[in-house]
Amino acid sequence: MTAIPFEARKDFASVISFLFVCGLPSDGIMPGGTTTAPAPDNDETHKLYEPVTHDFVRYVEENFVEIMDPIVGGHDVTGGNGGSGGGGSAGDNKNSTIAKNDVSKKDSAVKLRRKSTPDVALLCGSLLRSALRHPKLFKLFVSDDNVPQYVYPFMERYVHQDSFEVSGDCLETFKFIMTGGVNPAAPPQQPEEQRGQDVDRAELLSTADIASDFLEKNYDPLFDRFN
Repeated sequence: MTAIPFEARKDFASVISFLFVCGLPSDGIMPGGTTTAPAPDNDETHKLYEPVTHDFVRYVEENFVEIMDPIVGGHDVTGGNGGSGGGGSAGDNKNSTIAKNDVSKKDSAVKLRRKSTPDVALLCGSLLRSALRHPKLFKLFVSDDNVPQYVYPFMERYVHQDSFEVSGDCLETFKFIMTGGVNPAAPPQQPEEQRGQDVDRAELLSTADIASDFLEKNYDPLFDRFN
């Protein structure tokens, strides 16, 4: 998201968050974690957008690592490799040519993983919490393959950053991961013709159920890091 102009970042994040939540029944939690009054019981507007959210979540599921890597990495405002400066040392022509080639390669890598900024970190936190409201995505996020690069960094680095606002937001996201959300999204309703048939267990579990299973399974490595 750091590659997007500053003025457009908030709008971009709002669009992506909307795609995540527009098809969910209102439960009083907005994409950024703000609590609002729940919608009336007869408000079924979300049903108009269910296909949109369903298709978007499926796309994210199919491209999970490619999408989650920059969102999770965007929380780190102290990382980065310091960048490759424009001014080089006064070496000879041969060393200068080699240096230019090295800089070109480093620039390509830096573009893929830029150091984040506080505004980007906050937007990434909002996006991640919106994504984790979906049980299938939450289950992937806390899977054995993804815990080391997605969950542990929150405990070990992100909640300890110098920016109070960013570290507080990271703590809010970590709390969501540990609890499945204060008021997690309800499991999606099965179409009538599919009810009674065998379905993926992840479709039936809530994020709170998945968080509970995750904590029970990973109690020792998690609390070793707490201590």
